[in-house]
Amino acid sequence: MHPAFYRKILTLVDLDQDDFEILNRLICTSETYKRRRDIARVGEQPSFLCIVLEGWAARYSLRTDGSRRITGILMPGDFCGIHAVSAAVMDHAITALTTCKIGKIELRELENALRSVPKLGQALWRSKLIEESLLRMWLLNSKDAAKSLAHLLCELHTRASQLGLTQGAACEIPLTQEDLGDALGLTAVHVNRMLRELREQGLVEFSNMRLTIPDVPALHAASGFDPQYLYLNIPRYSE
Repeated sequence: MHPAFYRKILTLVDLDQDDFEILNRLICTSETYKRRRDIARVGEQPSFLCIVLEGWAARYSLRTDGSRRITGILMPGDFCGIHAVSAAVMDHAITALTTCKIGKIELRELENALRSVPKLGQALWRSKLIEESLLRMWLLNSKDAAKSLAHLLCELHTRASQLGLTQGAACEIPLTQEDLGDALGLTAVHVNRMLRELREQGLVEFSNMRLTIPDVPALHAASGFDPQYLYLNIPRYSE
């Protein structure tokens, strides 16, 4: 089991030694995708479940004018393309925001694992629950540009911390201002202006894709960030 997948699944469910041994026997191939290359496209019907093993990716859709709207940011360990579980056609695309290593589990392998490790199904459903919760929060915060940007940075820092990707109040956020804008429905110019405003308030330092939060409680208060919607302490099924 890849370390990123291991860390992520333990945030979703409790596994015993037998579960780990079965999952470790899963045949998982991997493919590397360069930055900006699509991992999945609209209209495709995936025959495998994808897991981000390395790098950051994003779910996105295109508006009628051709502009991109990011609807989810994926970190190492995250499932992507859960459509495969229900044999559904992709209604959105997934792209690599950085060079990504993507693990792929064929449906037959996945079905066998789900029969042997029911808690893997719990992990998939909880992953989907959190995905929808994040998107709802993005929509709720969409009226105030500065607040929505600050809130998103809090969210990314908290998620990265859960995966052991932070160094105290700092972490790598490998997103461009265009990426942040596409997630928030803002232009890159507007994002730049909001970052400058947050920096002048002493709330955020964001340079060379590295985020530093001088005072985490202050940024949480300014953005109204409450991590409850991330389900960090979600009740986990155990036997």
